[in-house]
Amino acid sequence: MYIKQLLTMLIVGIILTGCGNDVKTEVDTSENLPLIQVEPVIKDTLYAYTIDYDKMLNIPIEIEVEHTGDIMSSIEKLAKVLSDKIFNGLEILIVQKEDINGKEIVTINLQDSDKGEWYNYFQGSTGGMVTTKTLEETFLQRDYTGEWIDGIQFQYNGEPMPEFDHTIGLDTIIYR
Repeated sequence: MYIKQLLTMLIVGIILTGCGNDVKTEVDTSENLPLIQVEPVIKDTLYAYTIDYDKMLNIPIEIEVEHTGDIMSSIEKLAKVLSDKIFNGLEILIVQKEDINGKEIVTINLQDSDKGEWYNYFQGSTGGMVTTKTLEETFLQRDYTGEWIDGIQFQYNGEPMPEFDHTIGLDTIIYR
């Protein structure tokens, strides 16, 4: 029993003292190491919008978007939210961002099947206005104070936006 206690004390002593070796733990910081720059992740809150039919006011659907400066990625996330939550899964494709007369304009394609489902969202003056405002306000993010695009333009099945009965202004560039 005395030997077990002695061995235990010896092992604890070795662990605590590091076996008696004088190990240096200094790090040489005099070298010129390359700096690695990491973009900070900024979480911004962006909104998808729908419209209150009675009061004709924007109603935000809050979504949190991690925004690291990649505006197109954020716009694609907004398109997915609109598609899933407002337009029953209809495709909203982000085609491109281009410079038009010194302004950053994003082209958005409303992809439709042969059934004309997007057309149904533009039926009637109220339906057309609600759909137009939902798309416009969501993609332009007029209340967002960070860096954003200057405008949007729409396509329908990859072609310039046709004039449906109530597509109010979707056939031109809409500016922020």
